[in-house]
Amino acid sequence: KIKSALPNIKICAGGPHVSAMPVETMEEFPAFDFLVCGEAEGTIIQILDSLYDDKALRKIKGVFMRGSLLPTWNYVYDLDSLPFPAWEEFKLEKYGGLYPHRSFRELPMLGQRGCPYKCNFCMRASGDDLRMRSVDSVIGEIEHNIESFGCTSIAFLDETFAVNRKWTKELFEKIKKRGIDKKISYGCSTRVSHKTDELFKNLRDSGCYYIFFGLESADDEVMKITGKAITIDNMKQSVKWCKKSGIIPVGAFIIGLPGDTDKSVYKAIDLGSELDLWSITFPIAVPFPGTEMRRMAVAKELGLKILSNDWDQYGKQEGGVMESLDLPFSRRKELQDIAYTRHPKKNLDHYIKTRLSM
Repeated sequence: KIKSALPNIKICAGGPHVSAMPVETMEEFPAFDFLVCGEAEGTIIQILDSLYDDKALRKIKGVFMRGSLLPTWNYVYDLDSLPFPAWEEFKLEKYGGLYPHRSFRELPMLGQRGCPYKCNFCMRASGDDLRMRSVDSVIGEIEHNIESFGCTSIAFLDETFAVNRKWTKELFEKIKKRGIDKKISYGCSTRVSHKTDELFKNLRDSGCYYIFFGLESADDEVMKITGKAITIDNMKQSVKWCKKSGIIPVGAFIIGLPGDTDKSVYKAIDLGSELDLWSITFPIAVPFPGTEMRRMAVAKELGLKILSNDWDQYGKQEGGVMESLDLPFSRRKELQDIAYTRHPKKNLDHYIKTRLSM
């Protein structure tokens, strides 16, 4: 509608979908003049300066236009060079926060970008290279958020928080040394592998109160196919340590991963009961653009089949866009209903009092 009303206005798109399939996006959406693949902070000024010079625009790394030979992707490697988010431009009282922080104000932060793991259902929008901010930069942003915006909690949005042990140890030490643990709490997401009892104790001592675990499956063969590289023993041990340290554990199992059957989904439902998390979700597998799982489904490997390319339908709780011979979509929804009936969200206060060691 914008293009038809104002044909000379430049329209671009960016983000995970565009980065995953730039050629197809340009073919599907003729209103877009160009795309930005990867991250734009390092190129946005160049883009604005070249906005009406197609020849110059085409030369910018990460910009893809019709007629370009191949798309390129641009990523920011010096994350410390980026300014802190301009929260002063937001009416922060309108934003309740992401996690159940139960405090005055929670703000989101990233300590790193990228993920080195190769799960076949994940697009890894920030790339495969793990890029870390310096601990001093993270500490500086936390203190800025406290002093300038009255922040009382942080939601770390890192895809895999605490994956770099040296960096994590330094963060813990500086949070404690500067007394930040007395001023804020924080939540995060991490893997259940490569964790220790000591790590969870240090997480709690530095202010962590909530951890999300991507559990994905309770079947060894399905886990092997997905490339998640975690075990059921990892899950049980990490959740046990998490509770022991006084941190609220939450997690998710995915219904309908490659190789999933009725039996393997029921394993996940039963394991969820054994783990006894505060909250557990059961999203349905979605073949997101750029994932190995989508490639498998397009190729009909392991009986997988794409049902729709209507991107409006690509939501994880509905997920009516893929099925398999072993698990048609209707059965996936039935199993999801069974899972949620078995696992209603628990009362948070009661859970903290009865399940966690404080």
